[in-house]
Amino acid sequence: MLLCAILLVAALAPSHAFASETGENRVRVGYYENEVFEEGARDGAVKTGYAYEYYQKLSEYTGWRYEYV
Repeated sequence: MLLCAILLVAALAPSHAFASETGENRVRVGYYENEVFEEGARDGAVKTGYAYEYYQKLSEYTGWRYEYV
């Protein structure tokens, strides 16, 4: 019973996660060339594809800015 109570308290306890100390929400993303999945891996190239569109949609909800590496 004690173990169950400890697990329940741990599951319900709030936790905090921070993107950075400066308040800037920048996420580094590994980006590679794959003609079906994503294109534009070179520096300065226009990024397109499923992965890029997914990151852009996700940024609408999270406020993250992506740095493609």
